[in-house]
Formats: sequence, C-alpha cells, structure tokens
Amino acid sequence: MPFQLLSDDGSLLDARFDLDADNIVFHSRGGSKAKNGTNLDYSRALTLLIRRLAAVGWPVDRAWLDSAQVQAMPLEERVILHTSECNMPAPQMVSLMSRRMQGMARKPTSKSKNGNSTKRIRLLIRAGSKSSELIRWLKAVPVAADLRTQQRLPASELSKVTAEHLWNAVERFRTGFTDHGFDESTNYDLLLHDGSRLPPKAVFGIALSEALGFKATPKHFSAGVDTPCFLSLEAAGYLIVPKNSSEVGVGDQSQPKSSDPEWLEGTPKVRLHLQRERASGLREAKKAEFRRKHGGKLFCERCGKDPVDEYKSRHADACIEVHHRKTHVADMADGHKTSLQDLACLCANCHRLEHRLLRLEVQAEAASQIHPTTGKLSAR
Repeated sequence: MPFQLLSDDGSLLDARFDLDADNIVFHSRGGSKAKNGTNLDYSRALTLLIRRLAAVGWPVDRAWLDSAQVQAMPLEERVILHTSECNMPAPQMVSLMSRRMQGMARKPTSKSKNGNSTKRIRLLIRAGSKSSELIRWLKAVPVAADLRTQQRLPASELSKVTAEHLWNAVERFRTGFTDHGFDESTNYDLLLHDGSRLPPKAVFGIALSEALGFKATPKHFSAGVDTPCFLSLEAAGYLIVPKNSSEVGVGDQSQPKSSDPEWLEGTPKVRLHLQRERASGLREAKKAEFRRKHGGKLFCERCGKDPVDEYKSRHADACIEVHHRKTHVADMADGHKTSLQDLACLCANCHRLEHRLLRLEVQAEAASQIHPTTGKLSAR
C-alpha cells in the first residue's frame, strides 16, 4: 500500500512511498504541476522522510536506485548512498543521491547534459519497531488510489491512432494550434524533414483526440522510448531525437535518392517536387488515408494493381509509393504546403513513369524559354 507524508503544517505532500520489510521504496516523479504530474513534492518529501526517520532513531543505512531500467544491474553498481554517508544532514543526503542517480541508467547515445534526479529509489533503514508504528511516527497516511494511473488508456485504444491522424496533428501544430493541453517536451523532440522540432507527446495527444473523438490529456498516456506514443510516431515515418541533439533534419533531402542520373541532374523545381514526396510522415499518412477510403485496400491509382493480391503477401504494400500530383511542379514555391489530397498512391512502375514524364515536361519548359537566335534564356 502506498503512503504519503503530511507536512509539518498538516498539508499532504504529493510524493508516494511503500514499505517493504526494512526498505522504503520511494517512487519517482513524473510530469509537471500544470499537467497532471505525480510525486511533484519528491525532493521536499524525501528530505522530510529522512529527517523524521533520524528523529525517531530509525536512520537510513543505505540507498540505491530501484527504477525498472536498472533491475538487471548488480546492487553494488546502483548504490547512491553508502552507510558511511548517512550521518549527513538530510538535505545533503538528498542532494548527493540526486547527483548520483542523474548519471545512472542513461543510454550511451544520450546527448542530454542532465539526467533524471527524481527516479524511484530504495532506502534501507534500521527500524526497531513494527511498520504501523513507523507510519505513525513518520506522519504518513495511506494513498487510496493513484488516480492518474487509473486514467491511463489501454494500448488497444492508443493503437487506434494512424499515420493519417499523426500527419493531421503535425499540420495543426505547425499552423499554430495551441489548445492541446500538453507541455513542451523535456527530453525528446520530433524532428521534421525541414529541421523544425515539435514535442512528441503533444503531437500524439492531438492525433489521439482525433482518433478517439474526445480530448486526450497527458494523464491518458505516457511518452518515452518504447511507449506506444513513440512507437506510433516512428512507425509513421517520424524521427525522434534527444532534446539537445545536433541533428538538423531527416537526412540530406537536397538531392533525390535515385539511381537515375537524369534525376540527379534535376532542376531545383524537380528536386523540390521530390522533397515534397519525402516530407516527414507524409507517405505513411497518405497510405493510411487511402486504406480508410478504400476498405483497407492499397492499390495503384494509375493501373489498378493491388500488390498484396498479386504477390500474396501483406508486405507487398511496399510496392505502392506516394507521388505528388495535384500541384504543378512549376507552381511549387518554398512555402508551398502539401496536403494529402495533393498526392496519389502509385505502384513503383507507374511512379517511375510519372517521374520520367515530369522530367520531360520540365525539359520542354526550359527549352521553350531559349531564344532561337541567341540561344539564351528569354526574359520573362
């Protein structure tokens, strides 16, 4: 059963802990005060807990990190407070533990300067009485329920978010939508093809609201590595990077990735056309929209070929590619915004043919601007 401390003035501190024999398991902090966070009085309550334990003669003897990420590590490698250090004042003990846990359980690829200093920890105490007496002396009360956890949506509901929902969410976010109820990101960014960054949890939350038909809030799901939120974004073609990473875009899209030399020599307008087709999340969003409108089927709009039926494999839908068709390449400016209605789903063969025709069209347009006598471009 989880407990919370009463402060000296009788108010309830937002920090939870459990008793486990001679151990106190102090739970981690999550979220923010404005957005349904939990254990927000982490440091204040931990300091008060240690001070009260010492006052009743049951001091902390040792402490170690106890989060899920470190369970496979040997105990001695996750100690954050040694027995010889437990005679310090409570604030110094908390400060020392915070500094040490920042550097633990961090991924080698993490570029963040600061780690988490409010993780789940376990305190070993030299208790001399029953747990009921300990709770009384600590001035703690049972927590009836973790309401925030109870409000989390199951994975089956989160999985209703499609790439189309995520694309719409990104577009809404980029056009200034702010009434979503989510904070700025803390540790990770969603990195778009043009180098701009968005908070991943907020993007997923907007998409979830559209998918479920009611306003999703931070209490409904968690975000982070290997969560349904991040996995959905990555499956839809988005790149999630550490907050302080130096990456500026999803690869170099200034040149088309094609083995065809003609495309490698394309004009800026042709390259812009291809870049539009490679915008973050665009392809998967178009495919999701197409399936929704065609009973789950994905086929070529030009020749009608359904590769899944033809090759008898669900993986054959990789043969369907996304082509930018609606806005003429000559009319594309740097500020042009692509919508899903601008796109077509084509098989690889038809897509390549469309590109060849586009190339010939651009060449013809360029030739028409050359003066027949001087050989120079005509003034427009």
